[in-house]
Amino acid sequence: MVKNSLTHPMHSYPARMHPATARALVQLCFDTENIQPRVVLDPFCGSGTTLVEGRAAGLGVVGTDLNPLAVRIARAKTWSCEKPRLKEFEKLGEKIAAATVEEGKAARRADYEPKPIRVPKGISPKARDEEVAPWYAPHVRRELEFIAASIDELRDGDEEMADLLAVCLSSILIKTSKRTSDTSPKEMKRNIARGAPGRWFGERVQLMAQGLVDLHREGAKGDVTVLERDARNLVGPGGLEAESVGAIISSPPYIGTYDYVDHHRLRLAFLGLPYEDFERNEIGARRRFKGRAHQAALKAIDDFKLCLKSFDEVLAPGGLMALMVGDSVAGVEPVWADGVLRDIASERFELLGWASQERDKLGSLEKRAFGEYPKREHILLFEKKPKG
Repeated sequence: MVKNSLTHPMHSYPARMHPATARALVQLCFDTENIQPRVVLDPFCGSGTTLVEGRAAGLGVVGTDLNPLAVRIARAKTWSCEKPRLKEFEKLGEKIAAATVEEGKAARRADYEPKPIRVPKGISPKARDEEVAPWYAPHVRRELEFIAASIDELRDGDEEMADLLAVCLSSILIKTSKRTSDTSPKEMKRNIARGAPGRWFGERVQLMAQGLVDLHREGAKGDVTVLERDARNLVGPGGLEAESVGAIISSPPYIGTYDYVDHHRLRLAFLGLPYEDFERNEIGARRRFKGRAHQAALKAIDDFKLCLKSFDEVLAPGGLMALMVGDSVAGVEPVWADGVLRDIASERFELLGWASQERDKLGSLEKRAFGEYPKREHILLFEKKPKG
């Protein structure tokens, strides 16, 4: 299956585009040599699903996201490296995994003295502890912190390698916690054996390495750029060049549906990644609709208008844009996502085609809001209009 191929399975990411959908859209947008340059952009790249499929198709890929963790995951999943460098990554991961398992065994001895809890640079220890401590059994946290501290030791000499290994650590942080899932903050009981975090970390390193081998075997050869950047402002200093991509393929945030910061807060806090900008600038976040749904919906639409202006700037003449959007609820009112997108895109883009699929209405609020009408998810394909 596509979702279990290449580097797709190495890190979970809530509400991502399905890899099979991303593959189909890459093929659709680049089925002719007329689309130039052969570069695909995902301005809400998340964990890099579209970028992985673009790499597999031999394209150059560009991704941007406000989530600092997403940027690191996307870079890891599209990593362009020579075989010796990949072997170095595997060996370092194996070494840290083995040392962590030994640390777990040592903790059983009566004379064991636990190391001080790691404190990431620039992060308040008290605030971090409040976020992290409730979610982990003490022995599990000690082993995870041991892995993190081992990665920190690499960072001054090899930041790229440290980031790659940190992504592998991130991929097990929910599995080893008391949190039910990325999207559910409910607590559940998990019996995690001593040494298990180290073993699981080692398995993730191997999964990533094999996925990268498969990706390069598939034909990955284009340039890779992944930036922590706002989709409303892509072109400019430190960003992208105007008219530098041939197609945009993305799934923008669904208005009032998700709080991506909350989905990733535990991981961000544990890894010591600052997320204030992400929290402040997240588009269409569900938390902003409480008590002021109408104003929040208008703000989200204005933000998407700015995104489309930015997309127009970065897209080459005649370039294509495929966006996946979903109907949602703003307060108690339905948001017909395809209609909103058609309206705000019409000034800069010509609609070439679309497809919709019905989705389940979740909970009583959505059932009341949509009533007898279906809730749908949509893909809309646009072409950039000529200037003038």
